[in-house]
Amino acid sequence: MSTNLSEQEILRREALQNIRNLGINPYTAEAYQITTNAQDILQNFLDQPEKFQEVQVAGRIMSRRIM
Repeated sequence: MSTNLSEQEILRREALQNIRNLGINPYTAEAYQITTNAQDILQNFLDQPEKFQEVQVAGRIMSRRIM
């Protein structure tokens, strides 16, 4: 099955290959020290702000603004 790529897709793939040819990983993810998760933050700090501490979480955080 062949795929017809648009000119933009072809250019993007060429640019990606050029980056790889330079020995660069275009999709690197640096090591990130995760110290907690969102559920723990809600359980431990929402009702007890005096226990607040600096934490590191990973992932997408979504919030709602309720007015």
